Amino acid sequence: MKFKKIVILIIGVLVEFLVHWWVCNEVFIVKNYGVSLSINWLNPLILNIIFVLIIGWLYLERKSYFLAMVLVGGLVNMGDRLIFGYVRDYWNFGGFLINNLNDWFIGIGVLLFLVEMIWKK
Repeated sequence: MKFKKIVILIIGVLVEFLVHWWVCNEVFIVKNYGVSLSINWLNPLILNIIFVLIIGWLYLERKSYFLAMVLVGGLVNMGDRLIFGYVRDYWNFGGFLINNLNDWFIGIGVLLFLVEMIWKK
């Protein structure tokens, strides 16, 4: 069962990385050195690594594929931080809200996971 989850995660990361790479080569990007909403406190790379480790553990232990969405978004953002030193954002929703597809994966995955947890109770 864990092997299947790992395969799904690897496929998701590869597809999302390719989409992210393609979009970032086609549109203007904003260099996000901070974390969510460009908040710049502590060390964003350390926070990203902690986030990925916690969500990765939850993903392997729980029966929720929505956590895979969260993990894929976090891993691709972490890849950006490791390669470039920042996350490449490209969608500007006016002023302070600039994000990318990975951020949407994280947000929607968390929301669906919470709904799933409430629904199960």
